Amino acid sequence: MNLHAIDKPEGITTHQSNPNDWGIVEFIAHQNHTPLYVVHRLDKETSGVLLVAKDRETAAALTEYFEKRSVEKKYLFLTDQKVNSKTFSHQSYIERDKDTYISKPEKEPNAFTEFTWLWEQNGVSLWEAKPITGKSHQIRLHAQDLGIPVLGDQKHGGTSWTRLALHAQEISMPEKALNFSSQRPWWADPENSLIVRESFKDLGKKTILAQLMNAYEKRERRKLTQLSSYRLSHDESENFSADLYGNQAWINWYRETDPNEDDLNCFQVFFQKLNKSVFIRRMNNRGQDPNSNQAWSLGDVSSEWTAEENNLKYELKTTQGLSAGLFLDQRANRAWVKQNSLGLSVLNLYSYTCGFSLSAAAGKAKEVCTVDVSAKFLDWGKRNFELNGFDPKKFEFWSQDCLLFLKGALKRQRKFDLIIVDPPSFGRSKDSVFRIEKDWTQLLDLCSSVLNSKGRILFSTNYEKWDFEEFENRVKEWAHAQGFSLSTAPVPDLDYELSSLKRLLKSAILQKKS
Repeated sequence: MNLHAIDKPEGITTHQSNPNDWGIVEFIAHQNHTPLYVVHRLDKETSGVLLVAKDRETAAALTEYFEKRSVEKKYLFLTDQKVNSKTFSHQSYIERDKDTYISKPEKEPNAFTEFTWLWEQNGVSLWEAKPITGKSHQIRLHAQDLGIPVLGDQKHGGTSWTRLALHAQEISMPEKALNFSSQRPWWADPENSLIVRESFKDLGKKTILAQLMNAYEKRERRKLTQLSSYRLSHDESENFSADLYGNQAWINWYRETDPNEDDLNCFQVFFQKLNKSVFIRRMNNRGQDPNSNQAWSLGDVSSEWTAEENNLKYELKTTQGLSAGLFLDQRANRAWVKQNSLGLSVLNLYSYTCGFSLSAAAGKAKEVCTVDVSAKFLDWGKRNFELNGFDPKKFEFWSQDCLLFLKGALKRQRKFDLIIVDPPSFGRSKDSVFRIEKDWTQLLDLCSSVLNSKGRILFSTNYEKWDFEEFENRVKEWAHAQGFSLSTAPVPDLDYELSSLKRLLKSAILQKKS
């Protein structure tokens, strides 16, 4: 059978819930440039093995297998509730009730589940569930009926936790001698039971540790932990985010109060296992003097170090404000520039530490022109070029207001084949003040005026007041009026943000028609 097994992370739907919001199936289909067909589903909060078909014929055959109950499924789940029995067979009638599902054991059953106890330690128990039927929320509802609600399933009687502790471990088709299994979740190991218990009891002393382990496992399922640099935790906690750059972790701390001893211990315990030192920067004073923010170091933290992304080296620093020197959400866009710069004249505006310029140079652009108002950041970018064996003297670096540079290029009748423009939401130079909500059309108009026929603009923004739909509608309107076609930019991978309209980074590729 022409199947594809996905190790689905928790926190993303199986398939799109609306036309503008992808699920894991659409995401992988987009990455692999091939259609995939959904034949069964996992809840957004559930992780584990998910089968999809690569063609319509296989989808139809597999759907029939599910309907005939020729597919066997095994799930794992945690509960903090105890019962005397170690095996259960439970049945009930499950139906939808408004925005949820309910179980009615007194009605003629349409759902059947078998439960087996596996272990109990430190006040939490691991169970295996085998759903004989495939009703929505079946395991969660039946576990609630039996007094062992799934940890993290507050909708169905479970204790609050950092995630829903439900995992699709295995799918098999005995008639076809096929078996697919998923990586076992960290919380299914009895050695981690104390971390689980203390993350929802004892005032949540190990909540940060549990959040980090969940976040790491989510990225491990997408094989992102094999990268040298990636975002380890994005929205898994409201109190912090975490980036890995080579041998150092960078934590953005958002809570107004300082990290306490338990918090720091959680970070240290987790990152020691990865052999990483930890730098923590408090971020609650964003918009004020960056030097007023406090910082903490755990382990042998270097103020300057190097890390790799897309086989390129970057210099990172703990001493230059609120960023290490490389914004990881742009990794896919930098890879696209590297793959699409061969023989082109490339202009990189608002370049920061010149990551896009370096990618263009590595992609064998015939010329790379880099512009930023900060000479300090341009010097940093030149060192990135040197780290990768490129002589900065063979490339252009302009310390200038980007709008002024574009106006000057227009006067000189200078043209480019590819322009990368990732402006700040707000910026101030000695010559002007830039506000993206007011000035973005002028910026793109100027870019268009210095763009060669059939040239392209990669336009990105993190402006928080635009969601992706509003951004896309605005850019579409401009593109239509100015004679540009619009195509989708690479989607950030799941280390950074789920593929939804809520993602902060918004990008588009604009191509001049003539």
